[in-house]
Amino acid sequence: MPVLVIAGVARIDPTRRDEAIAAAIAVMRAVRERPGCISFVISEDLEDPSAFLVFQEWSSEPAHFAHLSDPQVGAALARFESVVGVREIDIQRYEISAVGPIV
Repeated sequence: MPVLVIAGVARIDPTRRDEAIAAAIAVMRAVRERPGCISFVISEDLEDPSAFLVFQEWSSEPAHFAHLSDPQVGAALARFESVVGVREIDIQRYEISAVGPIV
């Protein structure tokens, strides 16, 4: 079964960066506990203070959709977006058929 990868960038109001970091940590901790979540990382772009990079791995598409359809998840994401002034989200979904070491 392919691994589902979700990756992209969220742009925030850079004056609210500290709030964004705190909110991102809370979201990461909660999502990492979800069934089927392999990894979930929100990280800062070191050159662009308005950009946060998102990377998620899910064991299956059904696991990811179950996560997205949970009302608590929707509420948490809405809070995150309003608290940190999300200006743009460009996140894509990838199905990975094989995974292995880089060498």
